Amino acid sequence: MSEYKHVDGKVVIESLEDINKYIEEHFPDGLEDKRKKDFFNGGIFRGFNLSRYGYTELLAAECHALRDQLEGAVGYSYGCRFDPHVQTHKAKDGEDEWYEVYTQ
Repeated sequence: MSEYKHVDGKVVIESLEDINKYIEEHFPDGLEDKRKKDFFNGGIFRGFNLSRYGYTELLAAECHALRDQLEGAVGYSYGCRFDPHVQTHKAKDGEDEWYEVYTQ
């Protein structure tokens, strides 16, 4: 495993290279393996300036959003700019909690 900078016991990701290494080490089958398959088409909704990705694991969703942010991705929704981010969908009606990445 690569060595990362740590602050208060947490890994600090400072570059695109760092997040790509982290993803490779922690998700050897890729982030796609953690996608919520019943969310749109295989876990992805693609719009014109907005894409949404469903995930079953919070860390995978956060890695995706951080990677896109470090790549400079900017999304737009109804003409409003936003940075890639994760929205949590709480468990309800027998479904598990899941996570959605909003990005470009």
